Amino acid sequence: MRAALIAEVDFKWLMAGHGWDIDMARLGVDPAYAAKLVDWAMRSDSPALRESAAKLLAQVVNTGTSGKA
Repeated sequence: MRAALIAEVDFKWLMAGHGWDIDMARLGVDPAYAAKLVDWAMRSDSPALRESAAKLLAQVVNTGTSGKA
């Protein structure tokens, strides 16, 4: 659970650095919103942002959720 939270926070701040204001509550409950953000991040020029998006995506695939209880 802690790793999931850290992955989400990392993603949020990396996205913020690229001008995206992430709604964390929506990220955890709106699959279309989350998919749009992860897709954009995976296409980014930033290796750190792409890695963060990949971790977030793997977390969702492995747990079936965004880590929210």
